[in-house]
Amino acid sequence: MDNLTEWELYEQYKEKKAKGEKAPSIQILSKDWNDNVLPVVKEKHLNPLLQLMDEARYAYLKSVKDYYVVLEHYKSQFHDIYRYEASNTNNHGPLPVNELMNPRNSRNLPLINPDHLFPLEYRKNIPEDLKIERYKK
Repeated sequence: MDNLTEWELYEQYKEKKAKGEKAPSIQILSKDWNDNVLPVVKEKHLNPLLQLMDEARYAYLKSVKDYYVVLEHYKSQFHDIYRYEASNTNNHGPLPVNELMNPRNSRNLPLINPDHLFPLEYRKNIPEDLKIERYKK
């Protein structure tokens, strides 16, 4: 990220401490952080990112809903085919597994889980398995 807000008083604190000079107290630093820096960091950096996350979450959930709408649209057709195959006396093998009839088809959805968040929080890296564009062909 570029253009992050600088905290001038903290920089002064570090410089004075390094030189062995009298530096602002922790109470002054804390008050400056809470009153001057944190509101700017929230407004300029964190709130826009949280807004993007909210929009992405909504887009994701809308996509999941649309996924289920598509499955539901074809469900009756696949049920008819399945019933036909089941009643066909010439069919002696197992019936084909039908993804649409599988009540656990949500397991196929790309989800975000704590295993994905850990590398982001501690290593600042996006997990490699999320970079795969498996649905583009």
